[in-house]
This record gives sequence, C-alpha cells and structure tokens, in this order.
Amino acid sequence: MLKALRSTPAQRYVSVERFAADIERFQAGLPVEALDGSWRYRAGKFLTRHRRALSAATLAAVMLAWFAGTMALQARRIAAEQEKKARVASLVLDIFELSNPYVTPGEELTVREALERSSPVVAEGLRGQPDVRAELLHTTGSILRVLGFPKTAIEQLDEALAIRIDLHGEDHLEVAETLSALAAARRDLYEIDQAETLARRAVSMTRERLEPGDPGLVDPLLQLVSVYCAKGELENAEPLADEVIALASELPPGSRGEISVLQYLAQAHSRRGEYQEAVALNRRLLELVRGRFGDNYPTLIGTLSNMGMQLRRSGDLDAAKEAFEEALVLQSEVFGEDHQDPILINNYAGVHYAAGDFAAAERLYRDALAVVLDRGGPQQVPVLRLGLRIARTLTRQDAVLEAEREVRRLLAEEIVDDSHWMWHEARNILGESLSSQGRCEEAEPMLTESFQGILAKNKTARVHDDAFERLRDHFERCGKPEEIPRYEAMLSS
Repeated sequence: MLKALRSTPAQRYVSVERFAADIERFQAGLPVEALDGSWRYRAGKFLTRHRRALSAATLAAVMLAWFAGTMALQARRIAAEQEKKARVASLVLDIFELSNPYVTPGEELTVREALERSSPVVAEGLRGQPDVRAELLHTTGSILRVLGFPKTAIEQLDEALAIRIDLHGEDHLEVAETLSALAAARRDLYEIDQAETLARRAVSMTRERLEPGDPGLVDPLLQLVSVYCAKGELENAEPLADEVIALASELPPGSRGEISVLQYLAQAHSRRGEYQEAVALNRRLLELVRGRFGDNYPTLIGTLSNMGMQLRRSGDLDAAKEAFEEALVLQSEVFGEDHQDPILINNYAGVHYAAGDFAAAERLYRDALAVVLDRGGPQQVPVLRLGLRIARTLTRQDAVLEAEREVRRLLAEEIVDDSHWMWHEARNILGESLSSQGRCEEAEPMLTESFQGILAKNKTARVHDDAFERLRDHFERCGKPEEIPRYEAMLSS
C-alpha cells in the first residue's frame, strides 16, 4: 500500500495490474515488489510459504541423521563383535597347535586334554579383556559339553556367565546365551530341574530382547524343548517345538532347528513308551537329512541308532539290528575305523540283550565302558549306567555273585546319591541279583523301595517297566504272586 502511495513515480507501481499481482503474491506468501529483494527477505518468505514442507523436511533430516548415527554405532558394534569372535576363534586354534607351550612337545593329546589344559591358561592371560575372555570360556565350555564332559564344561561356563553378568548386567543376550549352554550341560548330567530353570530363564530373556520370529530364539528354545522332552512333558515341548520348526525354516541349510527338534520329540515319545511314534519321527528325520545333506551326513548315525533302539523296544529286533549295523558302517565311513561311539555301542548291545544273546551284549557293554573310562575317568554317570547293564547281563548268564559284586562296587563309588534315579535303579538291580540267589528276605525291601524311588525320580516309561519286571520276577520266584497287583497299580498311576 505504501509503495502505491509513494510520491516518486519510479518508486510506485507502474500499473494497476502490477499492484493487484503484488497483493495476490502477498496473500500466497510469495515475495512482493513492495519490499526489497534481499536474500534474507526472500528466504524468509520462502520459509513462511513452505513451513509445513520444511518442517517435514527438517524432521526427515533429523531422523536421517539419527538413523545414520545409529547405523554407524550398530556397524561399530557388529565390527567389534566380529573382531571378538575372530579373536576367540584364533585362540581356540592356538589351543590345538602342536607347538602350544602348555603341552609337552611331541605329546599326543585329546581334544578334551587340550581344552582342559590350555584354555584356562589362555583365559587367564585375557583378564584385561573380559569380553574376549568370557567368549573364549563360553566357546570352550560348549565344546567340552558336546564332547561329553559336562562337569568340566560347567566350570568354564559358570565363569563365562559371571563375567558376562558383571559386564552387561543380568538381562543381556550374551548372558542368555551362556544360560542356555549351562542348561544343556545340566541336562547332560541328568540335573533336569536345574536345567529347566536355566533354560526357561534364557528363553524369557531372549524373548524380551528380540522381536517375535527372530531366528536368535532357536537355540534357547531348543534347549527348553530338550529339557521338557527329557522330563517326558510332551504337552510343554510340542508348542515350543512347532515354534522352533517355523523359525528354522528361515535359517540357511545346515542350521540346527527342525532337525534337532525332531530328534528331541522322538526321544520324548520313546521315553513315554510310544515307540511307533518315535520311529515315525526318526524316519521323517532320516528323509529330511538325506534330502538336504546326502547319505554320509554325521547326524544320520545318531538318528539310525535312536531308531534302532526304538525298534528294539517295540519288538522288531530284525529291523533294529539292521538300523544299528547301517549306523556302524556309516560311522566307520565318516570318522574312520578307529572311531568308537559308546552310545552307539551301548544301543547295539541292547539288541543282543533283547535277543537273549547275553554274552555278546556283555562284550559290547564292556567295549562301550572302556571308551567312556578312557575319555573321562570313573566318576561319570555313563560309567554307572554301563556298569549296571553289565551286571544285568551277568545275572542273565547266572553269574549272580559277580553281578552282586559289580553293583556293590558301583554304589561304593558314590557317582550319584539317593536324589538321583540311577541310585535307586542300582539298588533295584542289586535286589534282582540277591533274589536270583534265593536271598528273598534281603532282596524284597531293596526291590520295593527302589521301585518306588524310580517312579518318583524318573518319568521314563521304559525305566518304570524294567523296574517293575524285576520286582514281579522276584515275587514269582519267591512265592508271593499276590503282591504283584499292588505294585502294578503304582505303575499304572
């Protein structure tokens, strides 16, 4: 308006149309002729006119800067994690070098000996790098567990857990990772209640930290599934197993997941005496593994062994023998003729025992025991288990005095105490040997008390059936068949 009223013609609008246009420009928030055309003025008008778009652009720029910063931080974390993993891989390789300074030059050593001797010394040298130290202890502890040395594994995993809690607090994915590994080790020691507590905690912690459907849930869920299967609680295991199978479908070939969960479910059905269901799952597993990895994949050995055991228990001894012999041939092809798997030998011995060839079963059980003793010494649960099976073969061969001496020796070793179901099974088998000698009064309380102890401490149908069979044979042998229904009712309940 002031421009239109200025006294100097050169400073006024040259026409009414220009004046009207300037009014429209003002209403639209555009620069007008009435004000100077300075950069500051025109910029101000631009900002006013596009304030919403500029606000959105500013927000987008801020978010982009935040995202870039976050990604850079994440990249640094990933790089640091990869560097830590690479450092630990290098340290583990160092442990197995023949020139390792912690091993006598030229001395032959097993994987276990290398880990037990060297990893604590290497870890001690990493006290200034606690994150790497914890990763090394976690890795070597996990390897020891897989090799069948859960007690030594727990020592290293416990230390790794303490370091990780000190570094990250109670709720962290690395803490959950070690809790899951500890659950597996406790399960291997038949400490099922402790294993369940650890596994449930690991799953809960991982669920809180990861999105639903994240493949990082596979390992902790697998451990909890395995614990529930060990307890025979299929109603708890199966929903988690379905979740693992769904998650595993997103993982690359070679990952655990569907294969492992089918193994655990088959074992759970077997523990409940549902042998046909277990065999069906193992046949599905064999097809899956062969289709994905070929006919010489190591997992096939354990699957064939488990299936052979289930076929034996269902009474199909010929099919069981065929499965075990296929597993033995495959083991020789994959690992060499000198490789000995005590679990496979033990299971194969069971076929001979079921067929009544007790001498062959005894030889195989002793072969398996020799391997276990060579790997870990006498204070192991597998030593007790195999020793008891040897005692049973001796009883079946009428070497009852030798069987009695063997079981008493095992009990004196105190490998387990009365809180463990195998302590009760040992007394049950000792009672069987006494009963077979005609020492009925001495045998009966041992058999009845241990039978009830087994029912209370173990949920496996096969173990219950075996204990009842020994008790029933005793009552029939000692002229008390009227007592059988009372204990049969306990078995049913």
